[in-house]
Amino acid sequence: MEFKKGKKVRVLSHGHDKEYIGLEGVITSFDDGLYDFNVEFESVPNNKSTEELFYKSELKPLTDKPERYKSREVHGMDVIALAEHWKLNFQEGNILKYLLRDKGEDESDMQKIADYANRELELIKQRKG
Repeated sequence: MEFKKGKKVRVLSHGHDKEYIGLEGVITSFDDGLYDFNVEFESVPNNKSTEELFYKSELKPLTDKPERYKSREVHGMDVIALAEHWKLNFQEGNILKYLLRDKGEDESDMQKIADYANRELELIKQRKG
């Protein structure tokens, strides 16, 4: 998906202000050569400006996703964005994914979490050994 005026985006990082991370907004203007984007938010923390400058690498294009994926977001970030933001490895990301799922199969999900935790423990032991 290309970045252009009117596209919805979510802030994944922001060099000088972490309070914007996870917020959604709409691109109001950009400089295609420098990838500088102005993003307007419906609401922002601490009475900040509703418009702020971001770099392309700090934004994630948003698409309409099914409601089942929106129900377990954390500060507006889905599991993939959280795993990337926290720099989780494959096992850690999957543990997070199964913790945040909302499908009612708790026993199955807990077994998967335990499996990924055991795999991560084995990798830690290998690195030490």
